[in-house]
Amino acid sequence: MLEPGQVITVTIDDLAFGGDGVGRLDKGAVVFVPFSAPGDVLEVEITEQKKSYMRGRITQILTAGADRTEPLCRHFGRCGGCSYQHISYPAEFSAKQKQLLDIMQRIGGFRDLTSLDFSFPAPEIYGYRNKLRLEPSEPVREDHGIYMAYGYCLKDSQDFFTVKECPLAMPVINQTLGKAIRSPWGRQNAKKPVPAPVTLRASADGTCHYYFGRAPVNVSWLKEKIGDQEISVPLGSFWQVNSKVADQLLKTVAS
Repeated sequence: MLEPGQVITVTIDDLAFGGDGVGRLDKGAVVFVPFSAPGDVLEVEITEQKKSYMRGRITQILTAGADRTEPLCRHFGRCGGCSYQHISYPAEFSAKQKQLLDIMQRIGGFRDLTSLDFSFPAPEIYGYRNKLRLEPSEPVREDHGIYMAYGYCLKDSQDFFTVKECPLAMPVINQTLGKAIRSPWGRQNAKKPVPAPVTLRASADGTCHYYFGRAPVNVSWLKEKIGDQEISVPLGSFWQVNSKVADQLLKTVAS
């Protein structure tokens, strides 16, 4: 019986829901390994032992799988947001199709499904998010006073770390972030006993709005487009964060 702390050699042959690689050992034992890719041959330290599975962390990549790639984001691995940046997008897309099909068959009971003809890849892998919400991470003092830095939650932690840009966000959002947190509104928020999160929202016309805490009601509505139709959307309301996917979703549902 393997115990936490032991190091084993594992070949990853699948991806589980959420992005962990799956390795199968002798006698059917399964180990889940975060940030591993199909085809990887790894040295893995066991970190958790359960009745039906184990979890481990990579200590060394012996042989990289064909679909392993270099993550674009410098925060990948410590940020709680992304799980697939170390895998090529075609492999990620294929894995997610398989995961969804498995869920629909195993949990949903759709036994006759053999493929997902209605699935489609994302038109853009990076720079597509039209909304970003960041939590306060730490105060920063400069010549002009104090401002609050903002960021994401660390993976497997309740602590936040500072993020100056996110590759998933539209460029106009990353360009506006520094301006927002140093604005009079941002500096006022930084002085609060409990600073509010900052939300940045890009509209279809290329403008970027931001607010701290709740969205103000006395602002113009955003102008969005879906298909050929223009839609007015309140600043603080939900809208599909991937605008180009929203178009495809509508076409798929309509068909």
